[in-house]
Amino acid sequence: MELIKRHPKVRFRVLDIGCGLGGTLQEIGNRYPRAELYGAEINQAVVDIASHYLNICCADIEQDEIPFETKFDYIILADILEHTKEPEKVLLRLKKHLTASGAFIISLPNIMHISIMHQLLHGRFRYTDEGILDRTHLRFFALTDMLCMLEKCGLRVERIMNTTVTLSAEQEQYLDLLCQMDPTINREEMLAYQYQFVCRNV
Repeated sequence: MELIKRHPKVRFRVLDIGCGLGGTLQEIGNRYPRAELYGAEINQAVVDIASHYLNICCADIEQDEIPFETKFDYIILADILEHTKEPEKVLLRLKKHLTASGAFIISLPNIMHISIMHQLLHGRFRYTDEGILDRTHLRFFALTDMLCMLEKCGLRVERIMNTTVTLSAEQEQYLDLLCQMDPTINREEMLAYQYQFVCRNV
């Protein structure tokens, strides 16, 4: 929500990919009453419910075209690209749905987080029901990979934010030891659990 910067009285259009039942869109609507809200969701059962109060389509963004004829000022891809086989192709296909000054809002989990590095250095890579190693994730990214992907797709990153989580004492100690052993390690990149980007066409 913090990455949308508009005056509350201005009309603009938002498309949320993988919108579920539309909670994010509804909150955008609460903050920006003149926003025109659209959603795309792969689960038909969810679409059937949300269609009663939301302009929503059922679409697999790797295969289906978005049927809305309008262009959007924001396209939200919140924890979506890591579930796709070819995220670059998804971004390139969705670019044509942005207005000339429109922006993607993208979030991606960070595989370089210390919790994952700690596992790897102890010979483990265990999938979970949620989080960075969610068993439905097909692709994994560190910050450099994320930026490279966006650049390859002709996107200019305007803003980067990240979220962190509380570390265990063992993880804190391990991170300290790694940084002592190799001063070139970027501590901030190992603390970032997830990155958020605002990016526009070059």
